[in-house]
Amino acid sequence: MMASLDEPIKGFISVAGAGDSADKILTEQMKSQPAFISDGFNRMLDSLKRGKTTDNIDPALYFIARPSIQKYLMSWFRYNPQREIRKVKAPVLIIQGTTDLQVTVGDAEKLKKAKSDAILDIIPNMNHVLKEAPADKEKNKATYNEPDLPLKPEFVTAITNFVLKTTR
Repeated sequence: MMASLDEPIKGFISVAGAGDSADKILTEQMKSQPAFISDGFNRMLDSLKRGKTTDNIDPALYFIARPSIQKYLMSWFRYNPQREIRKVKAPVLIIQGTTDLQVTVGDAEKLKKAKSDAILDIIPNMNHVLKEAPADKEKNKATYNEPDLPLKPEFVTAITNFVLKTTR
């Protein structure tokens, strides 16, 4: 989205795009973790919001908050996708799967609300890696490690139709 402000584009496609700022999303995701992990994350997050990295991180948080990615997190937290998508001047396609474990249909709806002229395509039973997947968390995650599974056909069709329409 941000690059589209500097370069002319024919269209923009948001695939499983977040509808809220990263700090809100990560805070929400941390709520499902044990209290000691979510509390440690919140302390680190407060520090990042003040512009300071935290070197002393619980190893249980390394997957999301290790010192080597904290500056990236600080830069990511500055952007609100709803505000940024409004700035896109080209046609916009928003694609979201119903069985995505990381980004919800609600996120896509927030982007659509922010960019009312966008096309919103909700694809049933498509997960975050764009494959056919059930709602069951473990079975869904198993598809992440199956590279031979094809992309969801409806996803391919949506992309193809949008590209053809915007390049004519």
